[in-house]
Amino acid sequence: MKILFRAKRIDDGEWVEGYVSKPGFTDVEGNIESYFFNAVDKLGWTSECEVSAETVCEYTGMPDKNGRKIFENDIVKGLAYSTYFIGYIVWIDAIAGFGVRYFNRHREPTAWENSSILKAIQKWKQPNEFQAEIIGNIFDNPKLLGD
Repeated sequence: MKILFRAKRIDDGEWVEGYVSKPGFTDVEGNIESYFFNAVDKLGWTSECEVSAETVCEYTGMPDKNGRKIFENDIVKGLAYSTYFIGYIVWIDAIAGFGVRYFNRHREPTAWENSSILKAIQKWKQPNEFQAEIIGNIFDNPKLLGD
């Protein structure tokens, strides 16, 4: 099974979905600045392009309430217990899984399974109960997370 990623193209700044194929360029310290990416278009055609290494985001395998794919670093909003919460999707090494880092609790990511704004994604929940909606991502919309 291939894991799907999303990243911003170097040449035009557009987001593309696909797979990392090989490292691109490095800076003088040897840090990877870009990757070559096998981007898949809407018709299923694959073409290689160069993407910014810092924008490579892994697909979580789950959709938001509108059916859009939720990727790492997406900013999500959801209603939980009569209050809207905003956070962004992160990888949590301790659980080897995705979670939400709420904008006002940066040091305390919440595990995916315990994140109340994402729980409706689980099949046993009622539709629209605690369901998340993508409202942006940390690269294009950092102001959505406040200061």
